[in-house]
Amino acid sequence: MPVSALPFYRAIIDSMTDNLVVIDNQADIRFVNQSWGEFGRNNGAPRHVAQGAISALDACAPGTRLGDRYSRKADVGIRRPIRCDTETFSTEYPCDSQHEQRWLMLTGNPPTPSRTNCSNRSAPCTFR
Repeated sequence: MPVSALPFYRAIIDSMTDNLVVIDNQADIRFVNQSWGEFGRNNGAPRHVAQGAISALDACAPGTRLGDRYSRKADVGIRRPIRCDTETFSTEYPCDSQHEQRWLMLTGNPPTPSRTNCSNRSAPCTFR
């Protein structure tokens, strides 16, 4: 893909209403779309989280250490596509704000054929 095409592809990905996070094979977040950033900023996430400057596994770690089953399930699920153990992983988890109760969907997709990248997609429109 020519470098000159990157703004075009970025515009397409930023037009998605779902939050898109692309992680590498170490679970470090390498790319987030505009929806992810807006969701983070609107919900009080620290700037580095809203910008994707965090490991996906580090984001789960505090809850996992406290025994939170949703954090543990997300941690295990994020590891599966990284290791190419499954084609798709999906789980819902609570993500309440100060003003509403909501559930979000985390979907992990397997790496590309080169086995260097995985993508996680969180769909905040999945409120229940």
